[in-house]
Amino acid sequence: TTPRHLLKIAFVNHLALNHPDGRPAYQRMITPSRIKEIGGFIKGGGFFPTNLLINFTEKCRFDPLPKGNTDPSIKFGWLYLPSKYKTAWVIDGQHRLYGYSDLDEEYWDENLAIIAFECMDTKDEAELFVTINHKQKSVPRSVIVSLQSDLKWGSPDPKERISALASRLVKTLNSDPSSVLFQRFSIQGMVAKENQSLTMPEVVNGLNRSGLLGKPLSKTNMTSGPLCGQTDDDTNDRARRILNGYFFALRDASVERWEAARGAYISTNPGIRGHLLLIAEIIKYLQLTEDIDPSILDDETLVRHIVRIAQPVFTYVKTCSDADLYESFSRKFGEGGVREYADNLAAIVLQAFPDFGSEELKERLAKLNDQRIEQTNADVLRLSKDVTDYVFQVIKNH
Repeated sequence: TTPRHLLKIAFVNHLALNHPDGRPAYQRMITPSRIKEIGGFIKGGGFFPTNLLINFTEKCRFDPLPKGNTDPSIKFGWLYLPSKYKTAWVIDGQHRLYGYSDLDEEYWDENLAIIAFECMDTKDEAELFVTINHKQKSVPRSVIVSLQSDLKWGSPDPKERISALASRLVKTLNSDPSSVLFQRFSIQGMVAKENQSLTMPEVVNGLNRSGLLGKPLSKTNMTSGPLCGQTDDDTNDRARRILNGYFFALRDASVERWEAARGAYISTNPGIRGHLLLIAEIIKYLQLTEDIDPSILDDETLVRHIVRIAQPVFTYVKTCSDADLYESFSRKFGEGGVREYADNLAAIVLQAFPDFGSEELKERLAKLNDQRIEQTNADVLRLSKDVTDYVFQVIKNH
């Protein structure tokens, strides 16, 4: 059928309803932002290859056509939909249907594929809703991110193009036997080894945020990053060589700590992302203080410059105590944790190069050095423990 017909009679049995007869209300509330997003998808030529599930609360008229040479179990004919509002209850696909509601009339006659039930009990509707939404598994984010390198490669949208570059680069680093990150990423559906502490979505996100592969300026324009080449394929090769050069130097500083993965807080998601931000900060420093243009340097020369400035970090990783390593780089979660990790790395470089880093970086480092941060952190940890202990005790008593 079409949205033009179905929207007039559709109804969503959402959770906020309180039926006088005690029937269950099960649907999630329709989200306006998602309606707008789906409307944009439709206007862009998108379509839905999956069925909507509908329950007609009234018997539908069906006029069979004369039997032909067809399978006797199949009946062809004309189905007449009810002509009253609230006779087609949407069990699954409410946002796909109502995505048409904000569009111009020209879109209302597009075809929708429907699986329809007739006079199904509301309780059975609710059970079917639970079955659909509880049993089915969404596609893991790592799979989606991995596919970006193929689906969005060379996209005219700068954001999509940079994400595709980052995804392709991570896949290349993980599959290249000559790479220091070879087989260090966990693979969806496979049991991760002890040293596979990295995930593709996190490192792709880190590359996007670092600006090493470029930054979007608008919906159609982007700036090239310091690791970019002439083409996207060149960028993948150049970035792979430069990152390998840097991370080989980091690994060689302490092979034992690199291989320890989560146990040493270096070859972890926050660790790799923190070093990506440090690389970007080092390149900015080289441009400002030594008038070095990374775009005209060959890969080996650029790696030598980056490693030279990062040498204090490698020395620290090699010589620091386990306690110092734990204090500086453990328990870094979320975007704030990644930024703190990178700032701690920058603080080590700053000791050897006093003019290193932007004013913004130095302000953040000043705040990190404030003893009030340590006290606040201790207070928050204690408060979190007290709340958790209290909740557990209440539940145990109950």
